Amino acid sequence: MIIPLALFPLIILGCGGDSASVSGTVTYKDVPVEKGNIAFYPAEGKGQSAGGEIINGKYTVKGVTLGKNRVEITSSAKMKGPPPSGMADSIKNPPALDLSTVISTKATGNNAIHEITSSTTLDFALKPAVATDGKEIK
Repeated sequence: MIIPLALFPLIILGCGGDSASVSGTVTYKDVPVEKGNIAFYPAEGKGQSAGGEIINGKYTVKGVTLGKNRVEITSSAKMKGPPPSGMADSIKNPPALDLSTVISTKATGNNAIHEITSSTTLDFALKPAVATDGKEIK
């Protein structure tokens, strides 16, 4: 099939119309997430997933597929205190980790479905998931 050159720019422009840019803030336990990741997964399995970094509670993700997306937010444990001075020291005295900054996939507000219809702002205020006994679910 031969595509006339005059239509080629229209085809290229049309390819970007099914995605959006999403930005916003992420807090966990009412504190901005210092460092983490956010990913948008098309809930109906059609389209590409997209993701980006969360830095100081803020994120921007380009190329988010329009429609329903499952949004997954993750973060890592922070070290308590200074890092070990060398390999031998880190083996003898492994760094203590602050696990309170780790966001569970079961956290309230995590892995929720959000409808993306255009470029938008979407903020997340995640809370720890709590079991019936009142303890935080990791």
